[in-house]
Amino acid sequence: MKNKKERLILGLIILIGAFLRFFNLGKESLWLDEAYSVKLANVNFFQIWDKVRTSDVHPPFYYMLLNLWIKTFGDSEFAVRSLSVVFGILSIFMIYKLTQLLFNKNTGLVAALILALSPFHIQYSQEARMYNLLVFLIILSMYFFVKLLNNPNGKILIGYLLTGTLLMYTHYYSVFIFIAQNIYLFIYAIFFKKDKNLIKIWLILQIVLFFSFFLWILVFIKQIHSSAASWIPPPTINLLGQTFLSYSGSEYLLIMFLILLLINNHFKKSIQNGSFLLIWLWIPIILPYVISIFFMPIYTIKVTIVAMPSFYILVAKKINDINRNFIKWSFIGAMIIFSLIILWQKNMHIYKEQWREVAHYIDAQAIKGDVLLFNEPYLQIPFDYYSKRNDIKRIPLNFNTSLELTEKEKNDLKGITEKYQRFWFIQSHITNAKIVQKNLNSSFKKVFCQQYKNIKVCLFIKRLKPLNAHY
Repeated sequence: MKNKKERLILGLIILIGAFLRFFNLGKESLWLDEAYSVKLANVNFFQIWDKVRTSDVHPPFYYMLLNLWIKTFGDSEFAVRSLSVVFGILSIFMIYKLTQLLFNKNTGLVAALILALSPFHIQYSQEARMYNLLVFLIILSMYFFVKLLNNPNGKILIGYLLTGTLLMYTHYYSVFIFIAQNIYLFIYAIFFKKDKNLIKIWLILQIVLFFSFFLWILVFIKQIHSSAASWIPPPTINLLGQTFLSYSGSEYLLIMFLILLLINNHFKKSIQNGSFLLIWLWIPIILPYVISIFFMPIYTIKVTIVAMPSFYILVAKKINDINRNFIKWSFIGAMIIFSLIILWQKNMHIYKEQWREVAHYIDAQAIKGDVLLFNEPYLQIPFDYYSKRNDIKRIPLNFNTSLELTEKEKNDLKGITEKYQRFWFIQSHITNAKIVQKNLNSSFKKVFCQQYKNIKVCLFIKRLKPLNAHY
């Protein structure tokens, strides 16, 4: 009877999580990275492999999976984002299974509830990118990892190897998960289990994983050198706080979670599992932070999503360990209310770039002979996803500066624009737009600008007399 009740509660949590992830899934436009995912996934596997190898900074697995998904369900906003929703729902189930394995079913239900209501996880469940696939594979990898520590049979070893391989071909941040697993494995084998045979099995697994990624290692090295993430600023101490604020969803929930973690210390009874979760939490945060300070900036909050499940499991453990039911249910009730308020507030605002609105506006307003000028080449990708006008010429600029155009770039810009009477200047992201606009003012008049979420559209018309003309 008790098992039936727990299954019903888990089913209800999963249904709530599914509803929150599917709700308004296609409401906002695809933003740049999502549109890039769709464009890349709309070619065959060999082309995906080649394009990712030469012009991306991620491994290819997600794009290949999205390719199959699009062939089945189409490439509408709802369709392409629903793949992430599926992995979000599966993650709710798997965090329950992992937490049950570490502690008990009740703690598993609380962890599943936290993940189901998490605004941070819901955000990436509604995005056509690889982050929710990454979260699912990490939880699955940790599940096999914990099983492996206690019973390294053939099925568990194969499950761990397969999941680990898919992880490496999904996102490079998975390397920090493998580092965390290795640190804990050796601590566990030496201090807790004192099992040399486990270490031998583990080393063989790591060698097999290395060779499963061998085909991609040279590409990985090349991508690391070429990306150099110039758009990522050096991290600050505040960024660490913002990371946990993002996991929590709001200041109120963060304070509540910190109170739980600091004052309700029951991990003395379960030091092995507690240390496992702390290593999983801190390694994928601290190592990228240190690398970002001393070598190259790689730390962004969204990629630390690999550590997020451990934070939720720690909080779930602390909630479930509260002895008084009234206090325990008060915490759970407050968490549910605050999470739903945050989700409602988020639903009232626009967060993604409005490429749908931009394309529809220009499609309606542009006349024959107009030209579209993009301040960066990649901005054409989301615009083309929405635009139905094939009669408007697109010209992407590729001036890699935010200071001043070189003489060559000025001449190139003049050569591009002098043939046309009107053009629409579409500006977004890392912007050289003001510099370009300044160099256009002598020959073109800015008629008006329209502002959208993270996008600006301006119409320019050629002047009858250039401003710098002398008579």
